[in-house]
Amino acid sequence: MDEDEVLLQTFKDPDKEDALQGYVIKVLKRSREKFVGSIKKFGDKFGILPLDPRIRGKFRFINEDKLEEKQEVVVKIIEYGPHPKVELEMIIGVEGDASLDILASIYDSGVPFEFDPQTIKEAKQLPPNIDNENIDGRKDVRERLIVTIDGDDTKDFDDAISIEPELNMEPSILLMNMLQLMSSIEE
Repeated sequence: MDEDEVLLQTFKDPDKEDALQGYVIKVLKRSREKFVGSIKKFGDKFGILPLDPRIRGKFRFINEDKLEEKQEVVVKIIEYGPHPKVELEMIIGVEGDASLDILASIYDSGVPFEFDPQTIKEAKQLPPNIDNENIDGRKDVRERLIVTIDGDDTKDFDDAISIEPELNMEPSILLMNMLQLMSSIEE
């Protein structure tokens, strides 16, 4: 599979003096365990067309319950080989759903998008309301859709942007004083 780490046996190409040929002896590390695709019917069996064109093969489902043609799904690879086997992990939606492309791309990228239990636990410890002492001199923008712009290696997510259609798509740059908020939790 594309991007797998493999051990190769190479030999000189008999037809080209400076060229090598080779074949895979052993797969050392798989690049992915899951992928996203569309369910298609082939005769009386279901198959999957991967979203990523680099994923090739005829994948067989170990269980076809709940499968319907035109579903977009996440599958887990159970067995590799000439006829790899997959199992349904999640139904994302049905072809034609408005937000399906974005959601399928997020799942296929492998980027985590759900919070781990520890993060959820800490978030539940946040006070439900911000007292006036913490809001003085600030504009309350909690009702807006806000996206962080902090990098992957940041320790705190306190820089963000928001684009408001009502304001002719004018962007807002937002900064938060995380230290002030976190100190109230730790006390």
